[in-house]
Amino acid sequence: MAASPDIEAFVEIDKANGNVLSGRGNGALEMSVIDEAFSINGDYTLTGGNYKFVAMGLVSRDFQIQDGSSLRFNGDILESTLDIDAIYKTKASLSSLIADTTCRSVAQS
Repeated sequence: MAASPDIEAFVEIDKANGNVLSGRGNGALEMSVIDEAFSINGDYTLTGGNYKFVAMGLVSRDFQIQDGSSLRFNGDILESTLDIDAIYKTKASLSSLIADTTCRSVAQS
């Protein structure tokens, strides 16, 4: 099956905590179900997407997945390889980024 950018893919990294990757891209994937076992093979290259990261239910961050990131499926979904580049953007006050740069002399005896 050829996957095109018209299809948005979702991968639940940790369903219990809400870590979910979603993206669009291109690839050739083979899927099958044999004796109730799901298998997926192939490479999927992302053109963009999002990754929602949740840590212990306390911190939640949304990352923007960069073009060229990829997923390689090797049969068992748990054996997949993710090569993801993502950016987290935030706003910060300049005053907290600029340290006190005044020089202080230390008296030596």
